[in-house]
Amino acid sequence: MDLRQEIETHTPKLRRFARALTVGSKADGGRSGDDLVHESILRALKFARPSGMDVRLSLYASLVGLHRQQSRAKSHLLQNLRAGHGAHAAAMGRDISGTMSGQTLVDVALAALDLEERAAMLLVVLEGFNYADAAVVMDMTRETLQANLVRARATFARVVDGIHAQDSQSGARASQPAKRVRHLRLVK
Repeated sequence: MDLRQEIETHTPKLRRFARALTVGSKADGGRSGDDLVHESILRALKFARPSGMDVRLSLYASLVGLHRQQSRAKSHLLQNLRAGHGAHAAAMGRDISGTMSGQTLVDVALAALDLEERAAMLLVVLEGFNYADAAVVMDMTRETLQANLVRARATFARVVDGIHAQDSQSGARASQPAKRVRHLRLVK
């Protein structure tokens, strides 16, 4: 199988991962995730196979790296804007409260995670990477990846539990007791 065919087989999953990774970054219908996929594919075609690395790992590593760069640039820009314009600029930052309109519970919980935690959780849970491969993609040790997963799962559960508690307090689901929903597999 040549490089283009191999990239083509990974593109749908890469796109799913990118859209989940960029959830909460902006309401663009997934365009920022699609842009990351496009840039990752262009890099893979331009630089061919990097030192014998698996094409799948290379594509995901490129995408995560690009997203890190964009997030840092956006964060730096927001800090500068906040310093210069106060409360108006702060409104441009990420706010997950009250974002349930048009978003699923999972979208809101993912948006609450830090970039590293979200990427680690999505690689392992959504894409099915083992810890070793996910650590290679994230350019970190396996232990660091596992620490990110522990924090991500805890934050995810807190957000989901908080939303369920809000629903039951508001009376929207008063007839049903709020119960904890587990969406993630537990790995020991």
